Amino acid sequence: MGGVFSFPSLNEIAKTLTLLLGKDVSVAAGTPITTSPKIAGAYIDPQGQLGALGLVDLPLASYSGAALTMIPCNMATTNINAGKLSDEIRDNLQEVFNVMVAFFNQGDVPHIRFSEMHITPPALPGDIDALLGGAVQHADLDVDISGYGGGKLSLYAI
Repeated sequence: MGGVFSFPSLNEIAKTLTLLLGKDVSVAAGTPITTSPKIAGAYIDPQGQLGALGLVDLPLASYSGAALTMIPCNMATTNINAGKLSDEIRDNLQEVFNVMVAFFNQGDVPHIRFSEMHITPPALPGDIDALLGGAVQHADLDVDISGYGGGKLSLYAI
């Protein structure tokens, strides 16, 4: 891929998520995701090559998936306590990942699109695992959704 990805500012990320979820969202610099499960949204270029990745922890996956369609917070918490996402919240999370493509399609870079979502365990596919270790651009963020809760988001791009 040509060009270098330039992630939006924390304010721009917060604004995009606020507009999407219909809830105030705050975003701050954070630390890497160290818990499991992790949920990855893969983004590909027009040739089908992996170019970027969004990675969220289970709390952010559950809270953002629930907030998207106003599923009550206690249902999101139930998902977190169970260690897995309900079908509805998982489907909603795919839409969140789809909108997050805006975080990557900025500046002089090839246009990418959301391709698929992976949940660990099991292990992430090899190309995604390789991108996690060899990303040129990487940002770790703490995200909090008003009325729901917070979690971690990491962005990776080559």
